[in-house]
Amino acid sequence: MSVELDATTYVHAKPTTAHSYILPAVLDALESHFDGSAKNDVFDLGCGTGGAAAALADKGYYVVGVDPSGDGIAKANINYPDLPLNIGSAYDDLSREYGTFNAVISLEVVEHVYDPRAFTSTLYDLVKVASP
Repeated sequence: MSVELDATTYVHAKPTTAHSYILPAVLDALESHFDGSAKNDVFDLGCGTGGAAAALADKGYYVVGVDPSGDGIAKANINYPDLPLNIGSAYDDLSREYGTFNAVISLEVVEHVYDPRAFTSTLYDLVKVASP
């Protein structure tokens, strides 16, 4: 069961100023991680209005995201209707609902979590186990 955890109201769905320095670092890490793999699926935990998810999708990544803000997801779905962005939070059983992914991002989220242990457990559960 998902609960809207705050009353965040978003003005727009454009990438934020922070994306100008966060996204290049994320893209570098993902490119290094995937190293040409065709399995370039990413889960965006706390996707907000979808700006980062859309930027990754534009680079060829398959992105699924959730955010507890109904307002944020409504704006994301209007601006990025082809992206699977839904209401959800780190306190939901996301791996059961969405499966596992080769990479998980959670940008500008950790400072908002109420239960860091549950948050990190959810992140861990969303990541595919690497084969030896």
